[in-house]
Amino acid sequence: MIISVYLFFKSNSPSEVFPFLYLGAQDDLSESKIKKSKITHVLNATKDLEKPNIIEKENFLRIPVLDSQCETILNFLEEPFSS
Repeated sequence: MIISVYLFFKSNSPSEVFPFLYLGAQDDLSESKIKKSKITHVLNATKDLEKPNIIEKENFLRIPVLDSQCETILNFLEEPFSS
């Protein structure tokens, strides 16, 4: 399983953090980049970026936050990681 986290910044492609985790920008949500990186799950840290059609609904989670170090995301992660 590959999980990706998306923030607002420019990049050429998602960056591999670990073999199962990529960090990318909204531009990295193109179908070609998702297929090339074999991404199956997306954790989206934006207020309004839509789910890519290639990603299944159950494999997509949006945390509605701004790209700011002042944002707290821990409250949003409790439910997805509790099971």
